[in-house]
Amino acid sequence: MEKLLSVVFYMLTLTEFFLFYYTFFWKKLRVLDWKMRTVQVGLLVLPGIGVWKEWNREIQLYLVYAISFFLLLIIFQISLKENIKTWVIVFLMLSIIESVLNVAIRLLISDNDLISQILYVTIICILLGIYYLIIGKKVEREIFYLPFRVWIIFVGIMLVLVFMMTYFTFVLTEINPERMQHAGIFMVFSGGFIVCVLMFTMVYYFNTNQKYQFEAQLLEKMGEQQREYFEQLLKKENDTKLFRHDIINELLELKNYCQNGKYKDLEDYLDEMLGEITSISSRQYDVGNEIVNTMLNYYLQPIKNKSNVVVKGYMNDELRITQRDLCIIVSNLLKNAVEAMENDNQNEVKKVLYEVSQGKNSIYMRVENTTIIDVIRGENGIPKTTKANKEEHGIGLKNVMSVVEKYHGTYKNFVENNVYIVEIMLEI
Repeated sequence: MEKLLSVVFYMLTLTEFFLFYYTFFWKKLRVLDWKMRTVQVGLLVLPGIGVWKEWNREIQLYLVYAISFFLLLIIFQISLKENIKTWVIVFLMLSIIESVLNVAIRLLISDNDLISQILYVTIICILLGIYYLIIGKKVEREIFYLPFRVWIIFVGIMLVLVFMMTYFTFVLTEINPERMQHAGIFMVFSGGFIVCVLMFTMVYYFNTNQKYQFEAQLLEKMGEQQREYFEQLLKKENDTKLFRHDIINELLELKNYCQNGKYKDLEDYLDEMLGEITSISSRQYDVGNEIVNTMLNYYLQPIKNKSNVVVKGYMNDELRITQRDLCIIVSNLLKNAVEAMENDNQNEVKKVLYEVSQGKNSIYMRVENTTIIDVIRGENGIPKTTKANKEEHGIGLKNVMSVVEKYHGTYKNFVENNVYIVEIMLEI
């Protein structure tokens, strides 16, 4: 019976790690092939082997922790570095919560160590399920993302708390006299609960503040781009007025060439006029949506004389996708395409293409650019940044992926004949 209870405890421990990843940190499940599923089953069997062989309980527990690390790396779409960061936080958080519940259960319900462990792990799994159903679905997916420096501070604070909780647990269960136990339970339980809430509240408000700062910077950037866009519109309008002002004189000149039979001069004059009209019309890229037009003209106008710029398609302004999300996708894709094209010093013909098409329930975007850099992919298939400061760069594509997921879309990127291609489909 004890062996069966041990196996149950270890399976519940793996479950609570899984639930923490899925409910708090919104890690995305990976599609597993038969090889990975075989490895997954093998890892799940290992705790049972340890119990059957009657290994030391501490060794069994350490084995379960190691299994949880590799199992979560297999199950979720996550890099090794991100898995280390997430696992350490989850482990320390669970250590604090388990210490609090362990004290309460052992002093109030059962002094049996194994029964107490099963009970507190079960309670944690239930609480995580309740959190996900009531709160978790409403919380933004990236809200508990921690930059590396903040992660170091967060882990340091949690380590201190784990040592403190371990000491108080020992005092309450082994040293503290009977009359002090109830007060100790209240102090540990309430203190642990408050600490956990404060820690996650701190992370929540830190990331919320970062989000607002990002949105403010984005709005400022959009304002600057809008200003340049409207300046281009004013220049185009002014050139059009000048052209209209002289059109009567132009037509009289054309009539004069016809009457005098100067057809060669007439042809040259028409070519000059058409060239001016083409020059005016080419100063603006227009696909029907003002936000996208702003991004297109801001990024593509400066390079139209250095590369072959192609803009195709149409989308209207009445979309379910917000202006902010649309700006994030288009600006990041165009910025990356232009930067890659400008760094291309090998291809004689440089190219940047933006194509969009709008269906009844979806939007399709395609961005192409010539490149000489091999694409190194990170998690979720996103290309890794080649810039020196990797902590601060590469964020743009992560923001793009967040928007794509938000609208239940798809993101594809690949290279064909030295051309890097990104395809995005969004549900609207």
